[in-house]
Amino acid sequence: MKRVLFFAFIVVSLDLWSQAPPPVNLPEYLPPSPDVASLMKGGELSSSPHSGAANANIPVYELKVKDFSLPISIGYSSNGFKPGEIPSRTGIGWSLNAGGAVSRIQRGKPDDFCTTPTPKTISELLQFDAAAMAYITSLEDQAYYDDAQPDEYRYSVNGISGKFILKRGGGVLQLPYNNVKIVVTKDATGVDAIFITDDKGIKYSFGYTNKIEQTLEHNLVNNFINKQHIRTGWMLTKITLPTGEYIDFYYSSINHWATTGESKSASKVYLWDPPCGTIPEPNCDVSLQYNSKTNIIKYKSYYLTSIVASTGPSVLFGYEDRPDNGGDNRLKTIVAAYNSTNIKSVELEYNNNSTPTSGEMNGKFFLKKLIIKDPTGGSAPSQEFVLKYVDNGTPYEYAGGEDHLGFATDGISSTPMAPLTEDELIFAGYITSKYPNGEKSKLGMLQRITYPTGGHDEFS
Repeated sequence: MKRVLFFAFIVVSLDLWSQAPPPVNLPEYLPPSPDVASLMKGGELSSSPHSGAANANIPVYELKVKDFSLPISIGYSSNGFKPGEIPSRTGIGWSLNAGGAVSRIQRGKPDDFCTTPTPKTISELLQFDAAAMAYITSLEDQAYYDDAQPDEYRYSVNGISGKFILKRGGGVLQLPYNNVKIVVTKDATGVDAIFITDDKGIKYSFGYTNKIEQTLEHNLVNNFINKQHIRTGWMLTKITLPTGEYIDFYYSSINHWATTGESKSASKVYLWDPPCGTIPEPNCDVSLQYNSKTNIIKYKSYYLTSIVASTGPSVLFGYEDRPDNGGDNRLKTIVAAYNSTNIKSVELEYNNNSTPTSGEMNGKFFLKKLIIKDPTGGSAPSQEFVLKYVDNGTPYEYAGGEDHLGFATDGISSTPMAPLTEDELIFAGYITSKYPNGEKSKLGMLQRITYPTGGHDEFS
């Protein structure tokens, strides 16, 4: 899961007959859980000199139904270490590729409960009159049901990925267009199912049977519309083939906490009395406001427990507790079977690179080995994929240093950002150093995979 370090530079100019500035709410967005977000990352990053991203894939099993195959693997994707990143259920940078999900990033207010107001032109807004003020207030104030930002939906399933938004008048707008058909259905509380059909006629059902991730609590805007229960992820529940065969996906629910990023803002509010005229002038008082907050979200999420095909094959997934206080788990075993006979057994081992303090939610851990064992439980030799990271995994003490994009940098610094001119927005408080550091941002990235044959691949 990518932790977002979000700087919002907001210039607010309000016609007030008071010396007390109004509160300014930070722009906020609600992300999916770290594990759902990790499924989307592999589709966004590609390994190339242009992106700097490192991708790797360890195949585990291929579930086949006639001419259709569903590859199950553990995939790695990263373009740099982010201290704020929360591990998925397979460790930092890794994800379980065994189906898929649709995620939603909520921007502004939740689309499920809002409408789009008739937009005003720039010239209308620059009138600074009551109508312009009412329009801006309706978008910014969480007590209103007007929203100008569409939520973003992302999907990733069996090698197909993309994004879309829901058009206010109904229907789906793909960004960009893919050769798939997307149908979205809703119930009284929002989107309840998403169906994606590819160019071969294979239908992927998400959220069907109510396997929908949602928030239970969060500390975003206090009077957020329907604050506590916002849907953020739809799990893949079924694949239906044109020939009638199908594959079902089964899940168990789990409630867990995640710290999803720190948001900071600085705003300049002009305060002027009648002597200042109707527009800000140099002799008007100026109030600089600074805000900082760590976002905390509690999710009701789901973890995959089994995949069962109508023709006999199945895959079971086992889990263990994570070494932190967030309440989530992590993948421990994968067992493939055919008609109840085990044909492949895989175990995952981890490095725990941080010990969370009391009350801290999310620690860091790295996938260390993927071990293929005798599926019968016998004494056949195991085969190991051994994983090595830069600096053998990232030391926990680097968690304090991030550059502007969230990548690791030099660490804590008491040097404030250089002040700008009086007419520009500034940060006056002491913050961490934000200068990029290429060496630090490589810490914790995958460096080498050693295969059971003894050969290896290296990333540099």
